[in-house]
Amino acid sequence: MRLLLAALLAIAPLSAPRAAPLLVPPAPAPEPLLQKAPIPPVATIADPTHGLAAAFGARPDIHSVEIAPGGRYFLYLSAMGPAGDAVVVGDLDGGAPPKPVATMNGGSLRPYRCDWAGDETILCLVYGTGTAEGKLAPFRRMIVLGRDGSHPRALERAGSGRETGYSTGDGRVIDTLADMPGSVLMTAYAPREDTRNTRIARETGGLQVVRVDLRTGARATVEPPNEDASFYMTDGHGNVRLLATQPAMPTGYTGRRINYLYRPKGERGWKQLATADALAPGQFEPLAFDETGDMLYALAPNEGRQALFKVALDGSGRRDLVYAHPHVDVDGVKQVGPYNRVVAAEYSDETRGLKTFDPAFEKLILQLGRALPGAPIVSVQSESRDGQRLIVFAGSDRDPGKYYLLDRATRKLTLITEVRPQLNSIALGEERAVSFLARDGTSVPAYLTLPPGKPAKNLPAIVLPHGGPASRDEWGFDWLPQFFAASGYAVIQPNYRGSAGYGEKWFKRNGFKDWQAAIGDVNDAAGWLAAQGIADKGRIAIFGWSYGGYAALQANVLDPGLYKAAIAVAPVTDFGMLRDRANDRSSAYVLERDYIGTGDHLIAGSPARQAARIKVPVLLFHGDRDTNVEIAQSRAMRDALLRANVEHQLIVYAGLDHQLDSSEARADMLSRSAALLARTLGDVSPAVAVAAPR
Repeated sequence: MRLLLAALLAIAPLSAPRAAPLLVPPAPAPEPLLQKAPIPPVATIADPTHGLAAAFGARPDIHSVEIAPGGRYFLYLSAMGPAGDAVVVGDLDGGAPPKPVATMNGGSLRPYRCDWAGDETILCLVYGTGTAEGKLAPFRRMIVLGRDGSHPRALERAGSGRETGYSTGDGRVIDTLADMPGSVLMTAYAPREDTRNTRIARETGGLQVVRVDLRTGARATVEPPNEDASFYMTDGHGNVRLLATQPAMPTGYTGRRINYLYRPKGERGWKQLATADALAPGQFEPLAFDETGDMLYALAPNEGRQALFKVALDGSGRRDLVYAHPHVDVDGVKQVGPYNRVVAAEYSDETRGLKTFDPAFEKLILQLGRALPGAPIVSVQSESRDGQRLIVFAGSDRDPGKYYLLDRATRKLTLITEVRPQLNSIALGEERAVSFLARDGTSVPAYLTLPPGKPAKNLPAIVLPHGGPASRDEWGFDWLPQFFAASGYAVIQPNYRGSAGYGEKWFKRNGFKDWQAAIGDVNDAAGWLAAQGIADKGRIAIFGWSYGGYAALQANVLDPGLYKAAIAVAPVTDFGMLRDRANDRSSAYVLERDYIGTGDHLIAGSPARQAARIKVPVLLFHGDRDTNVEIAQSRAMRDALLRANVEHQLIVYAGLDHQLDSSEARADMLSRSAALLARTLGDVSPAVAVAAPR
């Protein structure tokens, strides 16, 4: 499913997007209040969360922590103001505190992650939204800058002015070339060029691989443009060894069939390795090469679930099973060191787990677990080239996490910084894995978070379905359920059918085509809370984001009267609208159209087409620069609720995308949600507000 996700950010044959200025977004701007009974604006009501909304809505202080190859310097991304970001660099040997070397003021451009390309050079992947022919378009860029922030520039290819298309991203780095400091291998899209009145125009385009000198920006072609190519992979030592192609359909749009080809060591030709369907679950998916370059780690189907295999690259096609979990999919591998050595298989059952097959790494994880007993989630994030200094993350369901430096020479573990220090004085709820029976007798896994300090009896409750739908909730800190728990609510997060990670049968045809099963599971989570006596059946509401927002609305269509309120953030509301945006968009949206499909579910499964069945107040939130789920979806729902005379309000945040990545916007969203919940579920006293320091 990650291939589908990548496809939805793929090449769009429109004119080049224009990035908006790097400005802090304007204050949240609600649309006209078109509802039966207005919900009071936050500014005119007492804060029903007692300050919790600001604390939980604040963006994480730190993420993307990476150590330089030499082990002296480290970097991380830090929140700067309500919506900005800073690239911060620290010197582990110099004694001075870390300092920002580059900043972005939010708005339409923000860093996704940064990493080192040598000890003196930083690479940052940034993303944002621009406009193309009057439509919003996502884009990404690679930015290179010095360790001190000097000489920042985009690694963009200079255009000829004759291009007939554009890429939503200049590409991505696929190898930092540890043996060739100062250069990287990256993919780049080469569009076709208009051949009129010239003999030098490029008649074919596509994805290529180039070697880029980070000091001068000079490029050398390593793999020529290939119109069918969707990605390339190296063996970790600068050799391009894997190619995925998605040949076009007769319509000209990219097809669903993925062909994986490999290059034998020392050869130039490509040989067939495997095929996959871009829209089907549990398909072949290459992950990494082993240290010899003769074997490929890949996910592939095994008894209805994804398992990890080693695939021989000698022409035999031999696959050796490395690890298969008995209950859930293997979903990745853990890689460490400058050459990305594979040391473990990753999966998520009740908690996130590793199946290690590297004795030294297994010993390290056991030692870290003993040194950090209060943090069951321990992960090595980054490692110096000699393996002597490591960045370690540690956290839990009730601890948002901390980053440490482990110096193996001194055997010293030193705290670098905390992820969300503003929550240190707030008691957080314990999250535990549970299961419940759906209406057809199927056992559905879920996570239950209870308000700290309160008995689990007759509580007001929130059902919180995840987005995706080809995703899943996992055990660990999550700011949304913890906010509601700290506010006094029991929270259940069902991994409904259509979720990823539980095998092909659980995925079914996906959460759009089989929406009845997915939404039925969501609603049965509410019924289970009441049947167990955990929740007061007359005081249950539902909250969701993206597909979860869709679920929050459609749950009220399927079972009117089950909930007292519905809150949906960036929701899909009309399958037909979502499907039809492929008509004037790129190949990525054509794949999305096939994923949604055709049939009666386009009407029956769309809450905007069934608004008259909704009997509870509805609160909608959306960013006006959302390219994942366009704001037209929420506006269609608003209009349908207005026609059906259903109480509702749509709050629009100007300048923000699908993530609403602004502390002010998120705090406002939580406050407004709490106000509606207090009015419909009754006043709720927050949970115990003070906790022991973590």
